[in-house]
Amino acid sequence: MISRRSTRRVSALLLVALPALFWFGFFANPALVPDSELERTPVGFIHYDVYRLYYPSLHGYFGMLRGGTLPLWDPYRAVGFPAMGSHLFGIFYPLNFPFLFLGVGAALTVTCLLHFAIALWGTYRLVRGLGLARPAAGLGAVVYAFSGLLVFALWHPSLFQALASVPLLFALGDRWARNGGWDRMALLALGVGIQSLAGFLQGTLYAVYLLVPFLVWRAVARIGWRGFLRERVPAGLVAGALALGIAAVILLPAAELSCRSLRPPGGLTLAETQPVRPLGLGEYLATLLDPLNRPTEPDPRRRVGEYYFRGYPYLGTSILILAVLGPLVTRRRGIAVFFGAAALVSILLAVGENAPLFPLFHRYGPGGDMFRYPRRFLALTALCAAVLVALGADGLWRTSAADRRRRLRLRLVVPAVAGLWIAAAVAMRARGQLDPASLPPAVALILAGAGGGLALLVPAGPRLRAAIAAIALLIVTTDIFFRNRNFVLHPSADPAPFSALAEGRRFLREHAGHDRVYLQRGGGRLYNHLPAKIGLLDGYLACMDYEAMTLERYARFTYLLSHGADDPPVGFSGNHPLVLSESTYRNSRLFDYMGVKYLAVEKDTRRDEELAALPAKTGPGLLLRPAFTDSEMAVYENPHRLARARFTPRYRLEPGEHGRRALAALLDPALDPLRTVVLEEPPPPGPWTAVQASSAGDPARVAIVHYAPDRVEIDCWAPSAGFVVLTDQHYP
Repeated sequence: MISRRSTRRVSALLLVALPALFWFGFFANPALVPDSELERTPVGFIHYDVYRLYYPSLHGYFGMLRGGTLPLWDPYRAVGFPAMGSHLFGIFYPLNFPFLFLGVGAALTVTCLLHFAIALWGTYRLVRGLGLARPAAGLGAVVYAFSGLLVFALWHPSLFQALASVPLLFALGDRWARNGGWDRMALLALGVGIQSLAGFLQGTLYAVYLLVPFLVWRAVARIGWRGFLRERVPAGLVAGALALGIAAVILLPAAELSCRSLRPPGGLTLAETQPVRPLGLGEYLATLLDPLNRPTEPDPRRRVGEYYFRGYPYLGTSILILAVLGPLVTRRRGIAVFFGAAALVSILLAVGENAPLFPLFHRYGPGGDMFRYPRRFLALTALCAAVLVALGADGLWRTSAADRRRRLRLRLVVPAVAGLWIAAAVAMRARGQLDPASLPPAVALILAGAGGGLALLVPAGPRLRAAIAAIALLIVTTDIFFRNRNFVLHPSADPAPFSALAEGRRFLREHAGHDRVYLQRGGGRLYNHLPAKIGLLDGYLACMDYEAMTLERYARFTYLLSHGADDPPVGFSGNHPLVLSESTYRNSRLFDYMGVKYLAVEKDTRRDEELAALPAKTGPGLLLRPAFTDSEMAVYENPHRLARARFTPRYRLEPGEHGRRALAALLDPALDPLRTVVLEEPPPPGPWTAVQASSAGDPARVAIVHYAPDRVEIDCWAPSAGFVVLTDQHYP
C-alpha cells in the first residue's frame, strides 16, 4: 500500500519541482528565445508591459519603501502622478516582500515561483474539497496552474498573482460554505482582501462573480435554504465588509484617480472595452487544439502578437478529452453541471461582441463597463476546465472492477469523444483556422489523452495505478510546458534590461537636474531602451507616461500638444507627442510650461537639417540647440523652457468648460507666462492683480531647495503680492 505520508511527500515535491522545472527549463530560459527577439530586447509585443510598465515602477516604488518613503506620489513621469492611484504594482501586497530585498529580476523569479505553487496548491485543495481522488486533484492543479492564460499573464505580474490565488479563494470559501465557523469566514475574507492587494482588481472582481454563486450552491447543498439564510448570509456580509476594508487601501486611491481620469468608473463604451478585436468562438476552439502555435507571419512584431493571442487560451490538448469526459463519466452530477455551465458562460463573456452575452453584461452587469479585455474571463474557464478534467480522471479512476457494465460503456465513450475532437481538429484545419503543422501533434495528443483515460479503466493494484497517474501527469505537463514556453526574453532572465544608450542616459542623469526630459515615442532602440518610466530607474523627470488611467487634464494638455485638439480618446498612454510634427511645432509652448529642458530623440539626419532651419521660421516654434549626440541618439536643449518654480505678480481668470478655456489661454501669444498665471477659479481674497496682458514688473527670486516624491521646499523672495507657480501635475 502507498501510505498517506508518502503521498504528501510526493505532493510537496511536485509543488516545488513543477514550477521550478517550468520556470528554469521553459520560461526564463534565454536559450529558447529566438535570435530575432534577442536583437529587439527588451521590448517586444508580449512582454511590452513587464518592461515598460512594471519593471521601472517596481524598482522605483519598492526602492522608495526601502528608503522609508511611502510612494504616494511619483514625480518621475507625466509631470507628476499619484502612484498609489495606479494600484497595479502591489505596493501593499504581502507576498511582494522579495522586492524589498532583491533586484526586480530576482524578485520576479521568487514571486512567480511562489504563485505557481499557490495556484497548484489552491486548485488541489479545491478539487479535494469537492470529494475527488488525489490523482485527479493533482491533474486538475497542473491544468490550471500552467494553463495558457496564467502563463501568458506572467507579462502582467499583478494579473498573474491575482489569478494564481483564485483557486485558493474557492478552496477557503468551500470550507466555510460547507462547515461554517467564524474562523473560516475570516480566512476567506482575508484571502479575498489580500488577493485584491496584488494589484489587478479585474481579476478579483471576475473571481468574485463565480465565487458568490459557488458559495451559495455549496452552502445550500449542505444546510438547505433556511440554514443558508440564517447562518451563512449574515456571516457572508461580514466577510464582504472585512474584505472591502482590506481592499480599501488600494480601492480608495484608485477610485479617486479614476474619477479624475479619462476612465471614470463605468465610463467605458462597449467598443472601448475591446481595444483589440474580440475573440471569435472558432478562434478560441482552434487555440485549444494548437499544440505548436508557430505563426508564419513574417513581420516579427506581428508574429509575436499572433503568438500571444493564439497562446493564452491553451489548456493542453492531451487533457481536453478528460474535460469533455468529466460530465459524462462522473457520478457527481452537481459539480459537473455547475462548473460546466460556468465554463460556458465565461467563454461567451470572453468572446465579447461575438456573442450576445457580453454586450448584455456590459450594459447591465456590475463592473461591465469598468474593465477592458473581456477575454480575461477565460481565467474562470481555465479553473472550470481544471475541475472538469479532475472529474473525468476521478470518474475513470473510481470505476470499480466489479462494475463491468459501466466499464464497458466507458471503453466505448472514451474513443467516441476522442474521435469527435479529432473530427473537430480536421474541420478547423480544412477551414484554415488551425495551423497545418499543428494537426498531427494535436491528433497525437488527443489519442494520448484517450489512451490515458482507457488506462485508468484497467484493473490494477495501487502501485500500477499510481504509475498510470504519474504517466498521465507527465504527458499533461510535457504538453503544456512545451506549448507555453517563452517566446521572448523576460526581465527575470535578462541580465541588463535597458542596457543600450548608456552614454545618452548618463548625459541626462548628469544634466537634467530639476528640469524635465521628453523621450521620443516611436520605434527603434530609443523606444525600446528609453521608456516613459525610465526616470524611476535613472532619477530624472519625464513629461510623458505609459499608464492605464491618465488624468483628464494632463491628457487634454498633451493631446493638444501632439494633435492640436483637446479631446483625447480613451487609451492606455496619456502622451503621444511626435517631435517636430505640425501640431507639436505649433503648440511647442506647452513644452515650455512643462519645464522640458531636453528632448531625447532618435538620431536622424533629416531632423538635424530641419532643426537648423527652425530660426528662420516665423511664429512660435521649437527653437532647439544640440546638446548631445551619438550614433543612435540625439539630445536637444530647449532654451525657452520656464523654470520649474517661478513667481508671477498677476493672474488671468479663465473659468469653466472643464479647463478648456484655461488650456486655450496658455497658447495666447499675448500671455506672458513669466508675469501672469492662468487660473480656473478666483483666488482667495487678497491684494492680487488681475490683468489680461503681460507687463514689466519687479524681479523676484525663486529656487527649489529640496525636491523629493513626498516633499517640495521652495525659497521665494518677492517684492509684492503674487503667486508662486510650481510646474507639477495638479492633484488634490
